[in-house]
Amino acid sequence: MIQEFLRGSYEGLRLEHVPLRFSRSTAEIGAFDLRKIWVLARTVADVVRARFRSGATVLYYPPAGPNLVPVLRDLVLLSATRWLFKKTAFHFHAAGLASIYPRLPWPLKPLFWFAYSKPDLAIFTTAATATEATVLQAGARCVVPCGIHDEAAQCDVAQCDVEKVQSNGAFPTILFAGILCEGKGLITLLEACDLLHRAGMKFRLVCIGAFESAEFRKRTEEFIRSADLQSSVEFPGVVVGSDKIQLFRTADVFCFPSHYASESFGVVLIEAMCFSLPIVATRWRGIPEVTGEEGTFLVEVRDACALATRLNELMRSPELRLAMGQRNRQRYLDRFTMQTYRTGMSNALEKLA
Repeated sequence: MIQEFLRGSYEGLRLEHVPLRFSRSTAEIGAFDLRKIWVLARTVADVVRARFRSGATVLYYPPAGPNLVPVLRDLVLLSATRWLFKKTAFHFHAAGLASIYPRLPWPLKPLFWFAYSKPDLAIFTTAATATEATVLQAGARCVVPCGIHDEAAQCDVAQCDVEKVQSNGAFPTILFAGILCEGKGLITLLEACDLLHRAGMKFRLVCIGAFESAEFRKRTEEFIRSADLQSSVEFPGVVVGSDKIQLFRTADVFCFPSHYASESFGVVLIEAMCFSLPIVATRWRGIPEVTGEEGTFLVEVRDACALATRLNELMRSPELRLAMGQRNRQRYLDRFTMQTYRTGMSNALEKLA
């Protein structure tokens, strides 16, 4: 989302980008690595150089979520650079930062407030995750929902919908996208698929993304073997471009049973909406605010039985999938286009500047 914001063109803003290249893969996210100390030092130097070269007056920064290693990174980087700028805008793509404060060692607590407190503006992706603004005593707050390009426009959406309704003999395809980990609800989804399989349902589950760790991958594969789901579940890995478009285009249902600690929005949800997919998701953080309930079934977190019930309902009714998917497509067009996102970002930051 930050990359797409930077690619926009704005009359009242000039952007100077210093990339944060701390993690090179999914497995490195939130993990300590000696290499990151060097990257941190280099990034601080880059920010200082960019500040004086560009004359920038506002520091725009995406704070960490409730994970100690990224928070320690922020404490160093923000303490070293924030004082150079007249104003600070924090953009909270991750939720739950304030929840880590009670777990910090006491010497780090004053540094936490020095680095994070009293930003001039706090930008959130959903209102449900905006409590950080009060805790950190932000001068102003606003909600700017994420947005994506209309990749489905490359397809004939109406014809695709007709084909899905007419393909009654084919196994329905359930699509999951995200980090393959416990927090994103993958085990709960597999447990729901086990229930569907035991009930005699035929389906195909495609899970795109990278595994969080080798240990979690092993745990997942062991569950699939024990539940005899090998012929029903696929892991194509990280998928981008036309291959990703094809998977979203041919899927029948999108499932996102997340209870991820730093979940704030879930961009994959609006990707599913863009492609007219009905959604089964969880009542967790900002997810209900993103999806609404017209084209989405919401269940409680870690409730495999409820998840299986809703998936079963959708898989048995192509007409219901079509109706809910069309409502999601309209919700995307009304709220989550790239133009809407960029306009919201420019309005917030131009007002601050």
